[in-house]
Amino acid sequence: MPLRERPRRLLRGAALALNAALFLVGVYFELRPRYRTDVWAAGALCAIALANSAALTAGTDGQGARHLRRRLRRIALLASLLLAAACLLLAVLEATRGSAFAALASLVLLLPPALSAAAILDDRGGR
Repeated sequence: MPLRERPRRLLRGAALALNAALFLVGVYFELRPRYRTDVWAAGALCAIALANSAALTAGTDGQGARHLRRRLRRIALLASLLLAAACLLLAVLEATRGSAFAALASLVLLLPPALSAAAILDDRGGR
């Protein structure tokens, strides 16, 4: 069931703010990777954050724009759900290893894609 207008704006605003933070985390690890594979993971974080932000802010003027927005939302939703699943799996694995801080960091990383997915799913009717 879609939210009313004010909570919808708050959800979208929170998702956009967290995607900006996710993008900055990706840029940080892109510039200062601890391991060689961090560069690829950081690039994926940046790409998902950009796709989510674009999907949440794209306009719907014209038939072509609506079609592009629907496709962009599907791609962003899939990427968000995959990142959320990976974060949840990583949190569970880290918790079983006994690393509480790493598990907490993985759960914090779960927030941007989860809120983005919620905002995308809630705003099916357009802006």
